[in-house]
Amino acid sequence: MDSHSAYRALLTERAQAQVLRLVAGFEGWYDHDAITGMTAEVVKYVEAAQRGVAVATDVYLAQVATEIVGRTIRPVGSIDPSGLREGITHQGVYGRLADQYRYRTSLGLPHDEVMAGVIDRLGVLVATDMALAFTHQARRVMESSPSISGYRRIIRPEMSNGGACGLCLAASDRWYSRGDLLPLHDRCVCTVLPIRGDDDPGRQLNRDELDRMYEDAGTTRRDDLVKTRYRIEKNGEIGPVLVSEKHAHRGPRDL
Repeated sequence: MDSHSAYRALLTERAQAQVLRLVAGFEGWYDHDAITGMTAEVVKYVEAAQRGVAVATDVYLAQVATEIVGRTIRPVGSIDPSGLREGITHQGVYGRLADQYRYRTSLGLPHDEVMAGVIDRLGVLVATDMALAFTHQARRVMESSPSISGYRRIIRPEMSNGGACGLCLAASDRWYSRGDLLPLHDRCVCTVLPIRGDDDPGRQLNRDELDRMYEDAGTTRRDDLVKTRYRIEKNGEIGPVLVSEKHAHRGPRDL
């Protein structure tokens, strides 16, 4: 699990760095052909990284499912990353960067500030696409093995600069069926573990992480967690997303 999480993070960081070089030096924000060419290059890097995430996830879940089920579970083959967002191509998704650039420029914002917003959104888009490759591949593996009855979200606080978020902490006690797509949020780094009947190693892993954080943070973190409420909403483009009870509905263009 540690190796898979680290490799997934590495692929995400590499993809972000590759597309950042393309976007940061781009100047044709009002040239349709130039935008088409730039986004095509971005998509090439993104989908290559998604394939890497999918293959790594396939191998990872086959290994842990083999241990949990007690018989050999083989990789099922990776998903096609090009169609994971519903109703829009990757070309269209990354073409929105030009929309944002032109809109923020029309507000009279300084160029540096405009580009900072574009680059921040680029990072979120890439991270979301890597997460989609992970969640769709995980569902494919789970659905391919009748011996797996479901799976659990595994929090990875050490994989994020800010630690595990309240949404993931609150959702870590949830049991997902084999056909469920793991709900996401911005820059989510959670992973999953299969469940077979009552054999649920993820429950203890999450319990260990929570106990360690409670010990580090005292009662404040515990109180915050008790107050955290979340729901799952359907994003028309990327599927289920985790949102706070107080959070307004997120549309397809948000991620």
